[in-house]
Amino acid sequence: MKYSIGNPPTPCIGIVDTGSDLIWTQCTPCRSCFKQTLPIFNPESSSTYRRIPCNTADCERSKPYTYCSVNKEDCLFSEDYADKTATSGVLSIDTLSFASTGGTSTAIPNIVFGCGWRNDAAFKSGETGIVGLGGGAHSLINQLGPLAGGRFSYCLTSRFARSTTSKLHFGDNAVVAGRGVVTIPLMRIEPRTYYHVTLLDVTVGYRRLGSYNRNLSSYFAQEGNSAYILEEGNMVFDSGTTLLMLPAGLYDELKHAVQDHIKLEQAKDPGGVFDLCFQKGRGEVPLPEVVLYFRGGDVILEDDNIFVEQNDQLCLAALPVWGRRGPGIFGYLAQANFLVGYDLNKGEVYLKRTDCTKL
Repeated sequence: MKYSIGNPPTPCIGIVDTGSDLIWTQCTPCRSCFKQTLPIFNPESSSTYRRIPCNTADCERSKPYTYCSVNKEDCLFSEDYADKTATSGVLSIDTLSFASTGGTSTAIPNIVFGCGWRNDAAFKSGETGIVGLGGGAHSLINQLGPLAGGRFSYCLTSRFARSTTSKLHFGDNAVVAGRGVVTIPLMRIEPRTYYHVTLLDVTVGYRRLGSYNRNLSSYFAQEGNSAYILEEGNMVFDSGTTLLMLPAGLYDELKHAVQDHIKLEQAKDPGGVFDLCFQKGRGEVPLPEVVLYFRGGDVILEDDNIFVEQNDQLCLAALPVWGRRGPGIFGYLAQANFLVGYDLNKGEVYLKRTDCTKL
């Protein structure tokens, strides 16, 4: 996501993450930072920049990732992500500017963000930080307030569509409507950061993975976290996670069903990312259709949503949940080439199969 920060504006590129709240970018003085192609934001050059003091409402509202400096003056932050990305620095306020659909720029003053002094990330496309679009108080969607009306949408391109970029809209431009829209209710579960939905069943070809249980709740319960014994809200939509993540028991069922369907020699992923890979043959390989049955509607995954081709291998784009605890994750690849819309006031998420390269 392209935006600018400060006055005069410094261009930034943020990875859109619906699984976190904090907006952050690298700032000077950069004590430990990754390389970026754009100039690093210098707070001293912005006439509208200011640090957030300790023991203020903004500092308290951002817990648990904020804390007071030793001298009790500044509100500092520290955030770690599941992919080993990490950032820390000072919580700040400045003007953020965004390009509108009409080509003009809209400046939004007094946006709370993190000025990152120590950052560790393996970004590959010139990104300078992350734009949190979760449900927390300081996520971008909630800081935009009436300007967005609690509505945003995005259309994530496939990892193979290198010549086009994903699209992001707010407010009236974010409405997802028309034939083929699946409407899924969001569950209100603390912390509000995560967009929880309810997964009822999964099919691989004609095999129902929930057929061995009355519902999937036992898979989530057996991972040892009582918060997810209930069936409701057992999955989250997270654009910042690459793969489909499932509780270990359910993932094993998915894995075995795919193994039974694909009659190819299994191979080890040399990169160590994927758990299940096959050695590709010379001809086309018939792949099973994978369907996720959510409360509200069914989502049919295309091959690119659930399988990844790399070199001479075909790999299942799913893994068990990290640490064997917590909800499943409907990640980036599973969402690719869907127009995905959120209406936080109505408490709904919408999916519509779309070629995102043509928007």
